[in-house]
Amino acid sequence: VSPGRLTATTLFGYAFRKPKLALNINGYYTQWKNKPETISIPDSEGGGSSQFNINGMVALHKGIELDAAYKLSPSLQVEGLVSFGDWKWMSGDSGVVYDDNLDSVDYFVFDATNVHVGDAAQTQISSSVRYELKNKLFLSKNNAYIKARITYFGRHYADFNPFILSGSNGGRESWQMPDYYLIDMHTGYSFNVKDYRLAIRFSLLNILDHIYISDGEN
Repeated sequence: VSPGRLTATTLFGYAFRKPKLALNINGYYTQWKNKPETISIPDSEGGGSSQFNINGMVALHKGIELDAAYKLSPSLQVEGLVSFGDWKWMSGDSGVVYDDNLDSVDYFVFDATNVHVGDAAQTQISSSVRYELKNKLFLSKNNAYIKARITYFGRHYADFNPFILSGSNGGRESWQMPDYYLIDMHTGYSFNVKDYRLAIRFSLLNILDHIYISDGEN
């Protein structure tokens, strides 16, 4: 299989810095050509899977990202992130089906034009609060922090199934998985040992124990 090849990309960005405020905004428009894909689809009977080897496709990734941080005090900071993407396949292709022994068993043609790229939430919105305990623990050079973050994930699509994107189903959109949000907690402590700087970090992810779908196959 030939490797994926980036053929064209357009980027722009802007950064703003003040003592209390930091802001970054970035945009991108990237076209991929000859992007190979290998997809595994479980059999409907549950007895195995089929491997789809796709030689090369065209994909268009475009979007805008914004992140900001504002210091309410020397110890307290709020942060935010917004990311809006629009990632789509822009072509059809041919594929070869392999069995579990990697023997070729079928050949097919499909059309994935305008089908969203799967396995990545194309809308993400995040907000967090970080509190730092500077120069208050044990020694003057020791720092500790605690951070709480909530992140919303939306427009999250399942991987397309090339075997069904043919005929009247050509270009059929993949299943959009349910939106969800997660709340995480992070804490850390950094200190010096002679000439070395050491850090201990601890994270507790999905503290509300939400059930969500992170990956799917159409």
